[in-house]
Amino acid sequence: MRGRGSSPQTRNHYRSVLRGMYKTALLPAYRTASGVALNPFRDLPRESVVERMVTISVADLRSWLKYASYHVRLAVAIAALAPKLRLANVLALTWQENIGPDFRFITVHQHKTVKTLRRPQVVPISEQLRVILRDARQRTHTHVVEYRQRPVKTIRGGLRLAVERAGLPFGRAVDGATFHTLRHTAASLLAELGEPEAIRKEVMGHRSIATTQRYTPSETGARDSRTRAIGRRRADRRSGDRLAHGKGDGKNDGTLPRSLEETPVKTGPTTTLAAGDVVR
Repeated sequence: MRGRGSSPQTRNHYRSVLRGMYKTALLPAYRTASGVALNPFRDLPRESVVERMVTISVADLRSWLKYASYHVRLAVAIAALAPKLRLANVLALTWQENIGPDFRFITVHQHKTVKTLRRPQVVPISEQLRVILRDARQRTHTHVVEYRQRPVKTIRGGLRLAVERAGLPFGRAVDGATFHTLRHTAASLLAELGEPEAIRKEVMGHRSIATTQRYTPSETGARDSRTRAIGRRRADRRSGDRLAHGKGDGKNDGTLPRSLEETPVKTGPTTTLAAGDVVR
């Protein structure tokens, strides 16, 4: 795996999967048929992983979209304007189950923190995202993100192509951009814009406030520049790019914590990303 340039996170993941497969093969019900006598991955230590928080500028995000096909542009735009959603959430969105008929909220019932929070994720739809979703509704059928009228399982290939055409490094192995970079960018910018931790935690969908606190201004300012923004490697001229924070136009529907019930619903950072960057 090292020869392929896989990151420590990826190698740990593969080892974990293989460890589980061997563990299953060693169960009494399968041991004879599998012929497996021991689990070579059982005591294999995990590789240490350096915390990685790569962000990009708005200009780089727009370049990313410029070179992407429509289904990739749509997925990236949703993630940028609704950072609570992870890639799996975005690709699984359907018009019937997740998007309200009035395009005010995205509701996700199966998500990473559902066992802890015991409630669905409810994401207010900003005006920018509403325009993009209304256009997408005319293009796709059952799922929000489709390619040739079929649901999309992965956009890794399309992401790599668009990122590299935009002149940015791609992938964990080279500290480049990935889909998760959009979440890091949104979280860091919300912190830099001075949003309270409770609001940022809700907007990002973090399970623990400790995760949110990693993006506080003192920490973001002290973080190594290598992990702050890959675009700065070639974009000093873009230093003026910022994200302006926007508010949602919907009211709390009762799924937010009580401590936030009287707080205006936030949609995450609203970028200079325009609907025209996605709708073509």
